Amino acid sequence: MSTSPDAQKGGNLAIPQAKAGGNPALTLLKGILWITLAVAAVTVLAMNYDVVWDILAEFVPVVLEVIEETLDTFFEKVVRLNPMLAQMATAYTGFVLFLVALYLVIRKGIKVYQKAQTKKAEISQDYAQAWEQWYGGVKAAGLNWWDSLDFVSKIIAGVAFVLLGIPIALLLSFVLGSLVAELL
Repeated sequence: MSTSPDAQKGGNLAIPQAKAGGNPALTLLKGILWITLAVAAVTVLAMNYDVVWDILAEFVPVVLEVIEETLDTFFEKVVRLNPMLAQMATAYTGFVLFLVALYLVIRKGIKVYQKAQTKKAEISQDYAQAWEQWYGGVKAAGLNWWDSLDFVSKIIAGVAFVLLGIPIALLLSFVLGSLVAELL
């Protein structure tokens, strides 16, 4: 593994680049193909969720039963326990495996949550900076425009804002009132 600062970071998570001498159009075509397949898979899952759910609802218990029977057989044949003790050993083994899996899932969930919180903080900071920059520019432009007006133009602009604001406020109150009436 290279420690050079020029080395590509992210390993297999990095965006694949066209190989030297490779055809960039072919790389683009492969990307479009994978995106199309992903969209098709999501569409099939979304349109046939009941079928997918039925398959999963049958598949998961069957797999668990096969694992249980395999463990029972293992404890009876290899460890030479009687059937009742083999079932108890299988139950305790399954319980311990469940606890280990639960621990791993919770630990992974905590890591994902911490990464998401860090990413959220970074993104919100970036958006806050972008908002301040945009709003500062709009505010400065508006203040420059307002300061460039004389007294009569300011009165006319104020009247125009009121005359435009009243119908917009009425329309907004009508829409919100209709939404509240629909909810009740």
